[in-house]
Amino acid sequence: MRIGILANGLSRGGAERQAAQWAAVVAQWPDAELSILAVDPADRLYALPDGVPVTQVGKRHGADLARVFRAIRRFVRDLDLAICFQPYPAIFCIGSSTPVLLVTGDDPRYHWDDSGVPNRVIDAAFRNAAAACAPDPQLVDCYRDRGVRARGPWLCIPNIVDDAGFIPSAPEKHGALFVGRLEEQKDPLLAVDACAAAGVALTVLGEGSLHDAIAERGAGSDVTLHPFTSRPWELYARHRALLLSSRYEPFGNVIVESLAAGTPVVSVDCDFGPRSVLADAGFSTVVPGRDPVELGLALRTVVDRPYSEAEAEECARIAARYRPSALDPLIRDAVERTIAGARRGR
Repeated sequence: MRIGILANGLSRGGAERQAAQWAAVVAQWPDAELSILAVDPADRLYALPDGVPVTQVGKRHGADLARVFRAIRRFVRDLDLAICFQPYPAIFCIGSSTPVLLVTGDDPRYHWDDSGVPNRVIDAAFRNAAAACAPDPQLVDCYRDRGVRARGPWLCIPNIVDDAGFIPSAPEKHGALFVGRLEEQKDPLLAVDACAAAGVALTVLGEGSLHDAIAERGAGSDVTLHPFTSRPWELYARHRALLLSSRYEPFGNVIVESLAAGTPVVSVDCDFGPRSVLADAGFSTVVPGRDPVELGLALRTVVDRPYSEAEAEECARIAARYRPSALDPLIRDAVERTIAGARRGR
């Protein structure tokens, strides 16, 4: 099978990390010939499989669109399947004879309106896809409710967590950790307020437009700002809890990454991922509403609780569902079904 993985970039972002994770899975298949394309330029990349050719188109502004179109059409021309992460690279595959599996983690109620791409064009990319895939069943339902259809089936494959993130928990765990873009969607200021209410030290890992506002809001509290890193595993392991304060979270990679390092999660109850990932958790908790005091009380309960072997075992059990080896069969089935379905439709 000649398979290509296309992504906007390969240096940061949840979809981009998933593109790298899927590449690592597909590269292990003995019958797969894999290649990768990234639209945007990057000085640093997520870890990619050795020996896999990577094309970086280097789009920097709108004038590059014609060059991007030609590069993508050349890239997909001889493939059996193009796996496109997010609609943008899939747009350039419209009309191509190569079948597309469109993998999306966007919430269409929000991202479509601020992507800069007309909704009708995004919708056309889905209609052109031989199949579409999202990481949470409620997110799939959200797309269906909005009338978004692919030519083939909607599939549900949870996000993969890097095997490198499965590390022993630190012997001493302190404070809360926030991981994510410092933007309104992630609402890091709520995390700052909740930790202040709970009297818990907070480490904020991320970059974005709210950096200065966080520094100002946390000036009277124990708040530490940490720059972005693509390998935050040790930070997860040495904190007592991950605090998730997003307004919506289609999956929530950081939840599983934290659990993989043995650290439980305190999350607001938002669409969609926290409810699904933590549905059977006893030591992690999902808090209704967005009251910083209530969120802080839940966090304080975790911080004051002695860390136990049972807690570590629960974290490991939930996180193991999202290891590459656990999701490999789902990805393989999706690839084979999409190729077979496209061939039947010709």
